[in-house]
Amino acid sequence: MVGSSEDRNYWQDGLYSVTYLHEGEIDSRRSRTLAVLREGTIVGSDEHGGVFEGLFATTRCGSAAYVVLKLRVPPGGVLVTGERVGETEAVVEVAGVLSNRNGELQGVCDIRGHWMGMRFRYVGRLPH
Repeated sequence: MVGSSEDRNYWQDGLYSVTYLHEGEIDSRRSRTLAVLREGTIVGSDEHGGVFEGLFATTRCGSAAYVVLKLRVPPGGVLVTGERVGETEAVVEVAGVLSNRNGELQGVCDIRGHWMGMRFRYVGRLPH
């Protein structure tokens, strides 16, 4: 679970932009997504009306983190994998593992059986 604040020095609370990667390249189907990381929880949304919430937990040494999200996709929505979710709202589970690479949180996630790369880039601090 989430370690002490010293363990989370790479995983600071704040606002992040999220980019999805497909086979090592930035996916052309990506959308603008923002996420807020605060005290082990993560919430966010994309420009198409998808919203997510979940948990963010680091390893004891703080070198890796696990993300588990529930993504709510509006009717007629399309996932970053290209899959259409249908005519009613869908709830999609997303799970991933991230590590710090060059000051960014990068790793892979599973979206309905499709493996995608994901990158979280720190944008700024949250108001207190």
